[in-house]
This record gives sequence, structure tokens and C-alpha cells, in this order.
Amino acid sequence: MIRILATILMLAAPAAFAADVAKAPAKNAAAVTQFDQLKGVKSWKKGGDNIVFVQSSATGDWYKAMLLETCMTFDATKGINFMTELDPVTNQKTSRVVVARHICTVDSLTKVDGPPPIATK
Repeated sequence: MIRILATILMLAAPAAFAADVAKAPAKNAAAVTQFDQLKGVKSWKKGGDNIVFVQSSATGDWYKAMLLETCMTFDATKGINFMTELDPVTNQKTSRVVVARHICTVDSLTKVDGPPPIATK
């Protein structure tokens, strides 16, 4: 009797889990934006220690990149680089910002309305 109940529970668990996953809303309905989807960066502006605003070369739209590290505290006078890499293990794309030979991972890249506000000192 116990074996029959255990078997039923083992068979029912994956089906119940699949139903819960199907009901769960998507974390982000829109596709995740990566630097390679911008078709190049026309312009950029520092927004804070871990924020950089970038303008798409293709559309002219502005995007806010939130960085996991405080890359924008480094010397950016020689410019910064934007790249998107493909993880060979997970097959997931990750965008990164390179400032003064420091590589920082982009946590999020979201479209914003218009250019960023002018920084005040």
C-alpha cells in the first residue's frame, strides 16, 4: 500500500510542477536587451558610480545600463567599451562595460525616455 502511494506521488509531482510553471507569469515579458541588440553605441554618459546611459547607433534611443560593479568610478577619459559575450556553458548572453581595463557586468539594460539628465556638480 505504501509503495503504491509513493509511486502515485512520484508520478503526480512532475505534472503538478509543470502546471505551476505554466501558470507563472514571465519575469520580463519583453526580451532582455543586450548591447549587441543596439547595433552599436553612438554616445554614452555617466549616470552614477554603477550607471551608464548609452544611445543606440541604429535608432538613437537611450538606454540605462545598471552595472553590478562601480565601473564608472574609474578613469573613462580614454573612452569605454561595450560588449556582449556568449557563455559557452549556459548559452546565455551577458553584456559588459570595460572602463580603464576593468570589466563590469551589466545587471540590466532598459530603454529610457529621451537623453539622460545633465549631471550637476
